[in-house]
Amino acid sequence: MGVTSSGSLRGWVGLGAVAALPLVAALIAPTELVALSGAIRASAIGMPTKPSPSSTTIAGVARAKDGDSIMIGKLDTRLFGIDAPEHDQICQNTDGDSWPCGQEAKAALARLVNDKQLRCDVRDVEPIRGRRPIVRCFDGNHEINVEMVRLGLAVVFDRYVSATPNYLTLQGIESEAKAAGRGMWAGTFERPEDYRANRWERYKARSPKGCPIVATVKSKVYRTPWSGGYSVAFEKASSPGRAAEFVWFCDEEEAVKAGYRVVPAQGLCASHEHDFRSELGEDAVRATATSAACPANRCNSD
Repeated sequence: MGVTSSGSLRGWVGLGAVAALPLVAALIAPTELVALSGAIRASAIGMPTKPSPSSTTIAGVARAKDGDSIMIGKLDTRLFGIDAPEHDQICQNTDGDSWPCGQEAKAALARLVNDKQLRCDVRDVEPIRGRRPIVRCFDGNHEINVEMVRLGLAVVFDRYVSATPNYLTLQGIESEAKAAGRGMWAGTFERPEDYRANRWERYKARSPKGCPIVATVKSKVYRTPWSGGYSVAFEKASSPGRAAEFVWFCDEEEAVKAGYRVVPAQGLCASHEHDFRSELGEDAVRATATSAACPANRCNSD
């Protein structure tokens, strides 16, 4: 799967696509569980075609990646049914002043989950970006997905959750957050999926053949318009003197099939910082570098 021409993510598999669920078993294989030293547990053998909390559960120490993604041990997961603002997304308060709602969403999720032992029920799986599980995560009896909506720092991802039993509950909590003026509802904001789509369209119009995904040949990574360092990579790839160092793709599926991996939405893996420094220059590294090494010394998807 990949990105549609409108820029909306196709990495989410619909609930009806139960055939994709065995991919979770391949991702969380028994050998990987051993390698994680008990940080993650899953019923990966004999996984049923339809998920259930008792048979498709991940548990481990968590940390926030962004406003709707969590690392459980070394496993990258995406929170089910909600959509938080992108890392660089800006919202406006009631006075019309701008504030970094994307960064605040990540900070709020970090306060909820970092260094805590969570239990996450797998609802689906993304076939792109490492085939990461799409999950409902719990700290005891408190559902993290719900809390982000309650705080007004994530919206209900209607088209992916409308057919599920907890849709009305999520809708009610979102309405409550809106009425109370919490988080993004304290002013005006662009829905995250619209923000992604609009950015995609802006860069698509400037890209060769309308294909805005930029891939770096040397390190075999690609950037979408919402990836870390994208604007710098885009300008470098558009320069005639650097064109041979980059490849353009129309969607993520095409890039993955060609052997490229996605670069983080924000932050660089310490183990790859040298490559990015030499390819994109100091400005890109200063804009996206992180001091923390990535889990298992590899980059995380955005």
